[in-house]
Amino acid sequence: MTAVTPDFSPVHGTLVTLTGGGYTAQISEVGANLNRLLAPCGRDLVLPVGPGLREGYRGSVLAPWPNRIANGVYNFEGEQRLSVTEPELGNASHGLVAWVPWHLGEPVTVDDGQQLTCSLHLYPQPGYPFSLSLQLVYTLTREGLHVVLTAQNRGKTLAPYAAGFHPYLLADGQAETEGVIDRWSLELPATRYLETDHQMIPVAEHPVAGSTLDFCVERPLAGVNLDHGFGGLIGTAVTLRGASGGTLLMMGEGTRWVQVYTDGTARRGVAVEPMSAPANAFVTGKDLELLNPGQWHTMSWSLAAL
Repeated sequence: MTAVTPDFSPVHGTLVTLTGGGYTAQISEVGANLNRLLAPCGRDLVLPVGPGLREGYRGSVLAPWPNRIANGVYNFEGEQRLSVTEPELGNASHGLVAWVPWHLGEPVTVDDGQQLTCSLHLYPQPGYPFSLSLQLVYTLTREGLHVVLTAQNRGKTLAPYAAGFHPYLLADGQAETEGVIDRWSLELPATRYLETDHQMIPVAEHPVAGSTLDFCVERPLAGVNLDHGFGGLIGTAVTLRGASGGTLLMMGEGTRWVQVYTDGTARRGVAVEPMSAPANAFVTGKDLELLNPGQWHTMSWSLAAL
């Protein structure tokens, strides 16, 4: 299988298209972002990224933290102050790598598909004075899209670290269809959920049993509004299903939490965000990785059509 010639976007940089097993994926240089994923039938499995600025962190890589840090302030080797990138809530949101260019390698042939390796050196900066090397590998085969993110501490001191991803899943129908979520159902094997405050920062953890947030058995999403972190995972598969199809997200190594967001009032897709740690982990230490010099952390997940 031959590599596809990359395209270029003045907004997203180099665009690389991968094919494998009937699937097609597009990855952008800016953010090493998953811009699009098509099933063998040609159906979009995620809300695609258009030619303009990426909306709502569609397809983003979230590192060295996912979700939010309250007020952008945490203590590690003294007080650290990050830029507040979510000013409406007063948080540092979704890490430092979503809007920077990554190095994209050449696609290589694997089995019945293609693989693309993306890399980035994150240098010390105000609020995060630590040095990381990140490697992101996208593999597209008849099994769907497999994603592996590896981080290594390249500094000389401990480094706090967590990671996540931000795909908006589609079960069936056309992309950008408002209200389509109300025709779908969700199954999520999580036993705990996070209660949050006015900044969307966790303040308590509760069992899903007996609550309206129990999706251990598949349930319709009609009228359900979600922007919650889920933990206590008892399985690896998150299923979003519609009348004529569905999408399966498989959580792999290093995935301990999932954030689920039903796209506000538009309800065009369901953000199912695999994460290694929950919101505000830099403050609470909850499932936060403390990487020794030279130490690696790996996180993986997969997407496929049902």
